[in-house]
Amino acid sequence: MELIRDTISRFKQIFYSEPDLVVTAPGRVNLLGEHTDYNEGFVLPVAIDKQIILAIGSRDDEEVHLHAIDLMRSVRTSLNSLSKNPECFWSNYPLGVFAMLRAIGAPLRGANICYRGTIPLGAGLSSSAAIEVACATALTRLYDIPISQFDLIKLAWRSEVEFVGVNCGIMDQFVSVMGKKNHAVFLDCRDFHHEYIPCPKGLRLVVCDTGVRRELAYSNYNLRRQECQEAVSHFAKKNPAIRALRDVTVEEFASEERSMDPVIRNRSRHIIMENMRVLRGIRALQQGEVVEFGKFMIDSHMSLRDYYEVSCPELDAFVDIAVESEGVYGARMTGAGFGGCGICIVREDCVDQLVERLRHEYPISAGRSLTIYLASVEHGATTYDLRDAGMTELLVT
Repeated sequence: MELIRDTISRFKQIFYSEPDLVVTAPGRVNLLGEHTDYNEGFVLPVAIDKQIILAIGSRDDEEVHLHAIDLMRSVRTSLNSLSKNPECFWSNYPLGVFAMLRAIGAPLRGANICYRGTIPLGAGLSSSAAIEVACATALTRLYDIPISQFDLIKLAWRSEVEFVGVNCGIMDQFVSVMGKKNHAVFLDCRDFHHEYIPCPKGLRLVVCDTGVRRELAYSNYNLRRQECQEAVSHFAKKNPAIRALRDVTVEEFASEERSMDPVIRNRSRHIIMENMRVLRGIRALQQGEVVEFGKFMIDSHMSLRDYYEVSCPELDAFVDIAVESEGVYGARMTGAGFGGCGICIVREDCVDQLVERLRHEYPISAGRSLTIYLASVEHGATTYDLRDAGMTELLVT
C-alpha cells in the first residue's frame, strides 16, 4: 500500500487535484509456451508481484496529461490528435488505449494520469502490457464504459499491435487481467479457453534480470512472426485446414521437414513441440511431477536457443548455472528473448544457495552482473475507487 499512497501523493503534486481511481496491473513470467501465443497455441504464464501502479483523475475537456513518475517525464496531447510519439516512446502505451477506445466510439473524455512501476523496463516481464491493462481498466471504470473482461483484454492488446506497432500475441494482456494468486493460467490463445493450475507448494520462483535490454518493436520479434506465417503457408499447401502452426501435428511436420527451408523448419519445430510441452507440463503439474515439469522448462530453453534463436549468451549462462544448482527443477528464458529475464523453479530450502551461486558465477560467465528477484504469484489487475466511502481514509495520508 505504501507505493499506492505515494503515487496518490505524487498525483496531487503534479495535477493539484485528487485522483479518482488507482489501478494496479501485474507483470508476468511465462513458465512454458514461448512465442506460441501469436501462433494460436498454448501458454502457461503467471502474474507476479511486480506491477504498474496508475492513478487517474477525470477532466472536463479532451486533454490527456500523462506523467511517468519513474522517468520524471510528462506528455500532453488531445483526444483529437492522438498519434504515436517517437520521442517519448513510453507514452505510446497509454495513448494507444485512448486511441482504441476512441476507435470503438466509447464515451471518453480527457484525463490526468500518472504511473510508476516495479517491473524492470525491457526485461521481458511485460511492463508494456501492464501499462495498457492498467490504463484500459482505469478509463473504462472512470467513465463507466461497459466492457467485458475479454473485450478489455483485446482492447489493451490492440493498442500495442495497432498503435505501438508491436505485432505481439495476447498472452501478456490476458494474464495481467486474469491472473490468480498461487495459480498458473493455462490459456488457449485461439479461443481464450483458460484454466487455473495450482502452483506446487514448497517451491519458489526465482527471476533473474540479465540486464540485456531490447526494444521489442525494433527487434527480430516481428521477423519471427513472418517466418511462422511462411511456415503456415508451406503446410497449408498440403492441408488447407491449417491456419496457424498450432494446427500442425508432429506427424505432418515430420513428413514435410526435409522439404522446408532450414530456418522455417527450425521455427516450426520449436512452435509445434512447445505446444506439446505446455500440454504435457500441465499434466505433470496436476500430478505433482515437478521433476518432469522442470525437464520441459529446460527443453523449452534449448529449443528457443537452437531452433527459434531468440536467446543470448547471458540467458544461456543463467540457465547453465541454474540447472546445475541443488534444488533447481527447471530453468529457461522467459518473454520474447533477445535479452531480458530468465526464470527457474527451486525448492525453498535451496534458494539462498542458488542466489549465492548466481551472484558469484554469472558475472564470470556473462561478463556482467544480474538482478535477482524472488517472485510471488499474484492476482490480476485491481482497482481502488477513491470515490467509494472509506477508501480515501484507507489510502490517502
